[in-house]
Amino acid sequence: MFLSTTRRTPRRSLLGALVTGALTTGLVGLAGAPAAVASPLAATPVCTPSSTLPGISTGGPAFTDAGVAVFVGGDYAARPGAAESEGVLLAGGSIDIATGGLMNFGRAGGGSQIVPPGGSDMLVADGGVSVSNGRIDVGHGIAQGGNVAATGSISGAMELNGGVRKPDSSAPASSAKAASTLLRTASADLAALTATGSLGTTGGFASLTGDGTSAPQVFSLTAQELKKTNGTLVFANVGTSAPIVVNVSGSTVDFTMVHTAAESIGQRIDTFTALGTWAPRILWNFPDATSLTLSGNSQTVGSILAPEPSVKVVQSTSTNGRLWVGGDLTFGGNGGSGLEHHNYPWIGLTSLGCDPEPSTPLVVPPTSTTPPVDKDVPEEPAPRESTPPTDETTTPTEKASPPATTPPADSTATPSDRSSTPSPSAEDERGLASTGARTALVVLISVVLLGAGAGLVVLARRRATS
Repeated sequence: MFLSTTRRTPRRSLLGALVTGALTTGLVGLAGAPAAVASPLAATPVCTPSSTLPGISTGGPAFTDAGVAVFVGGDYAARPGAAESEGVLLAGGSIDIATGGLMNFGRAGGGSQIVPPGGSDMLVADGGVSVSNGRIDVGHGIAQGGNVAATGSISGAMELNGGVRKPDSSAPASSAKAASTLLRTASADLAALTATGSLGTTGGFASLTGDGTSAPQVFSLTAQELKKTNGTLVFANVGTSAPIVVNVSGSTVDFTMVHTAAESIGQRIDTFTALGTWAPRILWNFPDATSLTLSGNSQTVGSILAPEPSVKVVQSTSTNGRLWVGGDLTFGGNGGSGLEHHNYPWIGLTSLGCDPEPSTPLVVPPTSTTPPVDKDVPEEPAPRESTPPTDETTTPTEKASPPATTPPADSTATPSDRSSTPSPSAEDERGLASTGARTALVVLISVVLLGAGAGLVVLARRRATS
């Protein structure tokens, strides 16, 4: 079942809330595919769908999203160049942060502002969590901050902004295992969908051209075909709101993006203003990948699913969506700087997430009498709350021309600035982070919700009869 992006009223009947709650926990699956039993990746309680999700900004939290934004079935490693990871991060192995500087989790200073609930688990591992070189800031600017939870030990320099360390936790293990199983099933189901469009050219550029009416819009490529696009791609005739699935076959994949546009608007969609509209629609599925390289000097648009437990993912670009990796993920350390993950739930499948609900206003923790160590030293990122980066928040007409007439020569003039020394505007983005992890209790919750819903239906009918 595909989610609609049409706004529904926040006030629901009790029966409606129970039924919607059951769907959100993953009991309704992909159209034409087996339904997932329960989703440790989707947020509970129910999320309220929104008509438009925000673009990238430095404002306060705009939506609350308790779902997992970054899932790594194996080990997660952050290396120099990695700056921010927005949303909940859950690893089935260990988490090691060695960036040599400050890295933010949960909320990004310049991000979607779709953040986990305050005081929730935002950095979670079924192993240990270690900050071996540098320091991290979890849940900055979110009331009650964010927690770090791990089955093993937790060590290193951490600012939790009111959150707590939770070593020896038993929750991550069941969540990680359930998520791994769910993702492999979902990936296989998506890969089996019949293509509704094809790879071609539009205005001289590689394009994915759909049929304009199907939901989802589905494309099937090989790893070689994707590489031949040279990082420049146009989406054409894909409707205005339908989810988009791009299935890429092959065990070794080089996924490089430098310029992503849409024929319908004649402009780029890898801009900060357009990401809120396009990132929630697109999912890149790599069902066979055992080696996946994510690179490019643009903002990669859409969620990424690489479910194989043996996959090794190396990320040296900024991503926008969900990031689901069955094996190991290394973020940074391979070129680039100021690299970020911006959190956008994918609207295509209920078992993989949901649209977020409005968040409480930004609450910045009061300044203590003794400021955090080197919080504002010159060599660290600029203050989190500041004017949005000017090089990526320019109007679409300034950033990109219609794909059919203007080549992507400017693709290295905006996000690519991060591949060298970050400019002050790029550093402004390095904000804040926080996340929350789901536990195996969602299965029980789903059963209770459905049972209660059925009971209310029977009761309503009896009253109507009497």
